[in-house]
Amino acid sequence: MTAKAYLVMRARLPWWWRAYMYGVAITCWLTGAEPDWPKVSDKIIKAARFHVEAKK
Repeated sequence: MTAKAYLVMRARLPWWWRAYMYGVAITCWLTGAEPDWPKVSDKIIKAARFHVEAKK
């Protein structure tokens, strides 16, 4: 007998996420430098809230 389950993952981003990403993009555009992606992604991952649920 086998069982099937589907995992559903939901991520909630904080309210300031969009403004933060616009700030990163504008800073990169003004300075001509690439962003420090590990630092940016680490900040976003720490702020995000994940919820995983299994559905049959």
